Amino acid sequence: MIPVSELSDIKEESFVIIENHDDVTYKSAIDDGTHGGLVKKLMHNTKDAIDYSSDLTTIPKPHENNSNDSEIESVRKQKKVKSIKESLQGYVKNSHMFGKSLDYVQEDLNSMINEFNLWRNELQLKRKEYLDAVKCTSLILEPMNNQIFALKNSILEQAQLIRDKKSIVFENEKQIISRINSMIIPAQL
Repeated sequence: MIPVSELSDIKEESFVIIENHDDVTYKSAIDDGTHGGLVKKLMHNTKDAIDYSSDLTTIPKPHENNSNDSEIESVRKQKKVKSIKESLQGYVKNSHMFGKSLDYVQEDLNSMINEFNLWRNELQLKRKEYLDAVKCTSLILEPMNNQIFALKNSILEQAQLIRDKKSIVFENEKQIISRINSMIIPAQL
């Protein structure tokens, strides 16, 4: 806990304000990572109680009077009881907040599980729809694929026929040229 008077030198952005019913206290939002907030509060309250009880034991006795001693002892006991009571109230208050946060965690966990189940069911439904669509599409496309395959085979056959005809034409041209050359060569002699 940092007193309000010491806050003038410290940047406001690094603090969280916690409002109690009695006063406003400031707690550093930057955690050193060694202990959580609840543990720090418990350690702080325990330390205060120990320091307070040690201060009570060092109170000087004004008189050696038994009635005065009993009054001082009574005051010490009351202050000690008050200190322990305040410490216990702090523990209860902190544990109550911790219990509430655990309730929220359980609610969040249940919510996440429900959402996960919803998404998983939707995934299974969409996967089934997808597989049905693929099956339906393949059934529709099967006759078209057969036609495409037949057309490809027909194109290959026609291409082979064209190549065969071209080779025949080429052979015929060779024969024509050789016959023309055989006619021209004897005529020149």
